[in-house]
Amino acid sequence: MRHCIIGTAGHVDHGKTALTLALTGVDTDALAEEKRRGLTIEPGFAPLSLPGGIEASIVDVPGHEKFIRNMLAGAAGVDLVLLAVAADEGFMPQTREHLGICGLLGVRRGVVALTKSDRVDKPRLEAAMEEVRAETAGTFLAEAPIIPVSARTGAGLEELTAALARLAEAAEKRPEGGAFRLAVDRVFTRPGFGVVVTGTLAEGAVALGDEVCLYPAGKRARVRGVQHHAVPAERLEAGQRAALNLAGVERSELGRGDTVAAPGSMTVTGRADVRLTLLPGAAYPVKSGCRLHLHHGTSSQICRCTLLGRGRLEPGESCYARLHLNSPLAARPGDRFVVRFFSPVVTVGGGVLLELAPRRKQNDPLLEEELAALETGEPRELVSAGAFLLEAEALAGAEARAGALLGAYHEAYPLREGMNLEELRGKLLPGAGTALAGAVVEELARRRVIYVKGPVAALSGFRPRYDERSARMLDALLVRYLRAGLVPETNEAVAASFGADAELCRQVAERMVTEGRLVALSGEYRVHQKHHERALEILYRLYETADVVSLARFRDACGVSRRYALLLLEYWDGRGVTAKSGEGRILIRPR
Repeated sequence: MRHCIIGTAGHVDHGKTALTLALTGVDTDALAEEKRRGLTIEPGFAPLSLPGGIEASIVDVPGHEKFIRNMLAGAAGVDLVLLAVAADEGFMPQTREHLGICGLLGVRRGVVALTKSDRVDKPRLEAAMEEVRAETAGTFLAEAPIIPVSARTGAGLEELTAALARLAEAAEKRPEGGAFRLAVDRVFTRPGFGVVVTGTLAEGAVALGDEVCLYPAGKRARVRGVQHHAVPAERLEAGQRAALNLAGVERSELGRGDTVAAPGSMTVTGRADVRLTLLPGAAYPVKSGCRLHLHHGTSSQICRCTLLGRGRLEPGESCYARLHLNSPLAARPGDRFVVRFFSPVVTVGGGVLLELAPRRKQNDPLLEEELAALETGEPRELVSAGAFLLEAEALAGAEARAGALLGAYHEAYPLREGMNLEELRGKLLPGAGTALAGAVVEELARRRVIYVKGPVAALSGFRPRYDERSARMLDALLVRYLRAGLVPETNEAVAASFGADAELCRQVAERMVTEGRLVALSGEYRVHQKHHERALEILYRLYETADVVSLARFRDACGVSRRYALLLLEYWDGRGVTAKSGEGRILIRPR
């Protein structure tokens, strides 16, 4: 049997409840307060058998602006909308708001009931129909049937029922199978039974004896009773109203906004990445970082909204955003939601949940690309990179970028071991966190795309190499530093002496330090490795006859000026060979 949920919508006192009563014979205003005030406060529910064997449930929602929150709870899981517009009043503020909410919740079919048509003459009725056409233009009801009806006289009810049947037959069927889920809209206790919850089965099926989970709390319970519009049942399917008698749970442990679902089928999160869309007629823009009222299923809470890639979203615009929730949210990717402005509380937009408990940081350059893939449903091959999961395509892109970066670096500096590791991380994923960039570099090294040696990285297979020019420079520098002894020129003076080959000189000298041919005493001076060994031998001999060696004594022993003697001693201090002690130095590391 085909099942369908029909939700009423429209301004307060436009005849939604009276129309539901005329169609079903059920007065959905069951509360004493509703009877006293003559308006719907809580959603009401009534069965409706449609032609063609379709079993429908009507959800009658409040129209008053003060009860929009309750309306949103009732609208969860609606397949078709029955928009009530009073012929004698026309479109009103809550009519527009309800219409926008239904569109945001993904409702795509419906019918407009022009209620109280018996109260107006033909010209006014025709004018009301034209107004409805103008107001619904550009919405999902643009081509919807507009049917004048009267709950008092019964006029138009047969035509309305037939239209609902046609729409229900044409509506997209809810997917068969899938994990059971019911958004709780009421909780109460019955003597002799215990806790009962009601709601609309959005997905899956539920049967007597099933184990279920209460979200977001995570408490387990068992279904010991099932009813559909007060009629006991063994099993109910998606698209049906349900009352479930639960064993193993107390009334205080759940309420409206909770979800009863198959164990392990929901994600509970405090953050979510979404596609956010503002209504074209929204009264306010949304600024990044602002607070909003979030409505999802039958739940509502405050959240903080961070827009991705922009600071402000105007009415009619759409973008990706991250919602930071005030309380845990139980949801599934693809769920729809509605947001209302924080103050004043008016509906401004809504959207789709794309990723729950997102791993990427808000400034991650791959975030929007990933959300786009989730939104379009494109398949994603995920691979591990340390503690992160990456799209295979994204990792392949990082691999190609690493190849280009390091290839260019090796071309420019063929004598260097490789690029500084921190530099590579920064250039490989600009804007990404250091943890993610580091994980990607480690994964590329694990795959042998690159190799990491100490503080540098290089392409696998790369080795520093001397060409003919650099080999000649190597020979020239070896001779020059051998002749200089322990009294070298500054590094820049040496480079400048080679004129146009100054940069080549710098690169070759750096390579000679790496190879151990030269010793870099500071950022300014280098000495030949043989002269360094000779000076170190002189130092060790001085300590054979003294525990403390002064700068002057070492200077005289080497036959150099104070400046060069100090350069050597400070170099050894930095490497733990010597240490300052009063006016001299003591030996820390014997030969």
